[in-house]
Amino acid sequence: MGRIIRLLLLPILAGCSAAASLVAIPGYFVDEVAYQFKGAERSFPLDIEHTLAAVQRGLREVRLDLDLIERHAGNYALLFGNRELDGKLLLRADTPALSTIYVQVHRGLKREDAIEQAILDSIAKHAGDASSHVRLAGFHPVYARPSRRAPTLGWFRPRARLEVHRSQASGWLIVSLPSGRKGYIRARIGRTKSGAKG
Repeated sequence: MGRIIRLLLLPILAGCSAAASLVAIPGYFVDEVAYQFKGAERSFPLDIEHTLAAVQRGLREVRLDLDLIERHAGNYALLFGNRELDGKLLLRADTPALSTIYVQVHRGLKREDAIEQAILDSIAKHAGDASSHVRLAGFHPVYARPSRRAPTLGWFRPRARLEVHRSQASGWLIVSLPSGRKGYIRARIGRTKSGAKG
Protein backbone atom coordinates (compact mmCIF):
# COMPACT_ATOMS: atom_id res chain seq x y z
CA MET A 1 0.00 0.00 0.00
CA GLY A 2 1.16 3.57 -0.57
CA ARG A 3 3.08 3.14 -3.79
CA ILE A 4 1.83 3.81 -7.27
CA ILE A 5 1.84 0.95 -9.76
CA ARG A 6 1.19 1.38 -13.48
CA LEU A 7 -0.49 -1.77 -14.74
CA LEU A 8 -3.52 -3.36 -16.27
CA LEU A 9 -6.51 -3.98 -14.01
CA LEU A 10 -9.23 -6.56 -14.14
CA PRO A 11 -12.44 -5.50 -12.40
CA ILE A 12 -14.10 -7.92 -10.05
CA LEU A 13 -17.40 -7.98 -11.90
CA ALA A 14 -19.10 -11.04 -13.31
CA GLY A 15 -17.31 -11.91 -16.55
CA CYS A 16 -15.87 -8.42 -17.22
CA SER A 17 -12.29 -7.30 -17.66
CA ALA A 18 -11.22 -3.67 -17.41
CA ALA A 19 -8.45 -1.18 -16.82
CA ALA A 20 -8.05 2.60 -17.14
CA SER A 21 -5.36 5.26 -17.40
CA LEU A 22 -5.04 7.84 -14.67
CA VAL A 23 -2.63 10.65 -13.94
CA ALA A 24 -2.96 12.63 -10.71
CA ILE A 25 -3.14 16.42 -10.85
CA PRO A 26 -2.52 18.01 -7.44
CA GLY A 27 -4.50 20.96 -6.13
CA TYR A 28 -8.01 22.31 -5.96
CA PHE A 29 -10.33 21.22 -8.73
CA VAL A 30 -11.07 24.33 -10.78
CA ASP A 31 -8.37 26.89 -9.98
CA GLU A 32 -5.44 24.55 -9.47
CA VAL A 33 -6.40 22.03 -12.15
CA ALA A 34 -6.93 24.79 -14.70
CA TYR A 35 -3.53 26.23 -13.75
CA GLN A 36 -1.91 22.80 -14.19
CA PHE A 37 -3.34 22.32 -17.68
CA LYS A 38 -1.74 25.34 -19.40
CA GLY A 39 -2.99 23.93 -22.67
CA ALA A 40 -5.45 24.98 -25.33
CA GLU A 41 -8.68 26.60 -24.17
CA ARG A 42 -12.07 27.26 -25.75
CA SER A 43 -15.53 28.24 -24.49
CA PHE A 44 -18.82 26.92 -25.84
CA PRO A 45 -22.32 28.41 -25.46
CA LEU A 46 -23.67 25.15 -24.01
CA ASP A 47 -24.52 23.75 -20.60
CA ILE A 48 -21.88 21.47 -19.13
CA GLU A 49 -23.73 18.20 -19.82
CA HIS A 50 -24.12 18.91 -23.56
CA THR A 51 -20.50 20.10 -23.71
CA LEU A 52 -19.38 16.83 -22.08
CA ALA A 53 -21.35 14.88 -24.71
CA ALA A 54 -19.61 16.90 -27.45
CA VAL A 55 -16.24 16.15 -25.82
CA GLN A 56 -17.00 12.43 -25.77
CA ARG A 57 -18.00 12.42 -29.45
CA GLY A 58 -15.09 14.66 -30.46
CA LEU A 59 -12.50 12.42 -28.78
CA ARG A 60 -14.03 9.36 -30.43
CA GLU A 61 -13.85 11.07 -33.84
CA VAL A 62 -10.08 11.65 -33.52
CA ARG A 63 -9.53 8.08 -32.26
CA LEU A 64 -8.70 8.94 -28.66
CA ASP A 65 -10.08 6.79 -25.85
CA LEU A 66 -11.85 8.48 -22.97
CA ASP A 67 -10.33 6.63 -20.00
CA LEU A 68 -11.73 8.36 -16.92
CA ILE A 69 -14.39 10.94 -16.07
CA GLU A 70 -14.42 12.66 -12.67
CA ARG A 71 -17.27 14.91 -11.58
CA HIS A 72 -16.48 17.40 -8.83
CA ALA A 73 -18.28 20.56 -7.75
CA GLY A 74 -20.36 20.72 -10.94
CA ASN A 75 -17.33 20.41 -13.23
CA TYR A 76 -15.59 17.50 -14.96
CA ALA A 77 -12.00 16.36 -15.38
CA LEU A 78 -11.22 13.72 -18.00
CA LEU A 79 -8.25 11.59 -18.90
CA PHE A 80 -7.87 10.24 -22.42
CA GLY A 81 -5.29 8.82 -24.77
CA ASN A 82 -4.11 5.99 -26.99
CA ARG A 83 -0.82 4.11 -27.37
CA GLU A 84 1.02 7.27 -28.48
CA LEU A 85 -0.71 10.16 -26.69
CA ASP A 86 -1.84 11.00 -23.16
CA GLY A 87 -4.22 13.85 -22.45
CA LYS A 88 -6.24 15.53 -19.78
CA LEU A 89 -9.19 17.84 -20.11
CA LEU A 90 -10.98 20.10 -17.65
CA LEU A 91 -14.56 21.04 -18.40
CA ARG A 92 -15.72 24.03 -16.33
CA ALA A 93 -19.29 25.35 -16.05
CA ASP A 94 -18.99 29.15 -16.25
CA THR A 95 -22.77 29.79 -16.34
CA PRO A 96 -25.74 27.46 -16.88
CA ALA A 97 -25.33 28.11 -20.64
CA LEU A 98 -21.56 28.56 -21.01
CA SER A 99 -18.75 26.02 -20.54
CA THR A 100 -14.99 26.28 -20.96
CA ILE A 101 -12.67 23.43 -21.95
CA TYR A 102 -8.97 23.29 -21.12
CA VAL A 103 -7.12 20.49 -22.90
CA GLN A 104 -3.51 19.33 -22.80
CA VAL A 105 -1.94 16.50 -24.82
CA HIS A 106 1.52 14.96 -24.53
CA ARG A 107 3.51 12.48 -26.57
CA GLY A 108 5.99 11.36 -23.94
CA LEU A 109 7.33 14.61 -22.46
CA LYS A 110 6.51 16.73 -25.52
CA ARG A 111 3.34 18.80 -25.52
CA GLU A 112 1.33 18.51 -28.76
CA ASP A 113 -0.24 21.97 -29.37
CA ALA A 114 -1.57 21.10 -32.85
CA ILE A 115 -3.34 18.01 -31.54
CA GLU A 116 -4.93 20.06 -28.75
CA GLN A 117 -6.37 22.43 -31.37
CA ALA A 118 -7.57 19.51 -33.52
CA ILE A 119 -9.39 18.06 -30.50
CA LEU A 120 -11.09 21.39 -29.81
CA ASP A 121 -12.09 21.66 -33.49
CA SER A 122 -13.56 18.15 -33.37
CA ILE A 123 -15.49 19.00 -30.19
CA ALA A 124 -16.79 22.20 -31.82
CA LYS A 125 -18.21 20.15 -34.73
CA HIS A 126 -20.35 18.20 -32.25
CA ALA A 127 -21.25 21.12 -29.98
CA GLY A 128 -24.23 22.07 -32.15
CA ASP A 129 -26.02 18.75 -31.56
CA ALA A 130 -28.31 19.60 -28.64
CA SER A 131 -29.80 16.09 -28.73
CA SER A 132 -26.54 14.31 -27.83
CA HIS A 133 -26.05 12.97 -24.32
CA VAL A 134 -23.13 11.51 -22.39
CA ARG A 135 -22.86 7.74 -22.81
CA LEU A 136 -21.55 5.85 -19.79
CA ALA A 137 -22.50 2.37 -20.98
CA GLY A 138 -19.49 0.14 -20.45
CA PHE A 139 -17.82 2.45 -17.92
CA HIS A 140 -17.31 1.27 -14.33
CA PRO A 141 -17.86 3.48 -11.28
CA VAL A 142 -15.21 5.05 -9.08
CA TYR A 143 -16.46 5.25 -5.49
CA ALA A 144 -15.68 7.61 -2.60
CA ARG A 145 -15.14 4.63 -0.26
CA PRO A 146 -14.57 0.90 -0.76
CA SER A 147 -18.29 0.17 -0.89
CA ARG A 148 -20.77 -0.07 -3.75
CA ARG A 149 -23.13 2.01 -1.59
CA ALA A 150 -20.64 4.90 -1.41
CA PRO A 151 -21.14 8.02 -3.55
CA THR A 152 -19.86 7.73 -7.13
CA LEU A 153 -16.99 10.15 -7.88
CA GLY A 154 -16.61 9.22 -11.53
CA TRP A 155 -16.29 6.43 -14.05
CA PHE A 156 -13.45 4.61 -15.79
CA ARG A 157 -13.31 2.81 -19.12
CA PRO A 158 -12.62 -0.91 -19.33
CA ARG A 159 -9.27 -1.93 -20.86
CA ALA A 160 -7.47 1.33 -20.14
CA ARG A 161 -4.43 1.61 -17.82
CA LEU A 162 -4.59 2.93 -14.25
CA GLU A 163 -2.09 4.05 -11.71
CA VAL A 164 -3.28 2.51 -8.46
CA HIS A 165 -2.49 1.99 -4.80
CA ARG A 166 -3.33 -1.25 -3.08
CA SER A 167 -6.21 -0.90 -0.66
CA GLN A 168 -6.57 -2.64 2.69
CA ALA A 169 -10.12 -3.49 1.66
CA SER A 170 -10.15 -6.85 -0.12
CA GLY A 171 -10.97 -6.60 -3.83
CA TRP A 172 -10.58 -2.79 -3.96
CA LEU A 173 -7.84 -0.58 -5.40
CA ILE A 174 -7.32 3.14 -4.79
CA VAL A 175 -6.98 5.52 -7.75
CA SER A 176 -5.84 9.15 -7.64
CA LEU A 177 -8.38 11.33 -9.40
CA PRO A 178 -7.50 14.45 -11.43
CA SER A 179 -8.78 16.71 -8.64
CA GLY A 180 -6.32 15.16 -6.20
CA ARG A 181 -9.03 13.16 -4.44
CA LYS A 182 -8.75 9.41 -3.99
CA GLY A 183 -11.34 7.03 -5.39
CA TYR A 184 -11.93 3.31 -5.04
CA ILE A 185 -12.52 0.80 -7.79
CA ARG A 186 -13.66 -2.78 -7.43
CA ALA A 187 -10.77 -4.47 -9.21
CA ARG A 188 -7.74 -6.68 -8.90
CA ILE A 189 -4.31 -6.53 -10.48
CA GLY A 190 -4.18 -8.46 -13.75
CA ARG A 191 -1.59 -9.36 -16.33
CA THR A 192 -1.14 -8.19 -19.93
CA LYS A 193 -1.50 -10.65 -22.82
CA SER A 194 2.27 -11.21 -22.79
CA GLY A 195 2.00 -12.41 -19.18
CA ALA A 196 4.04 -9.53 -17.77
CA LYS A 197 2.54 -6.96 -15.46
CA GLY A 198 1.68 -3.81 -17.37
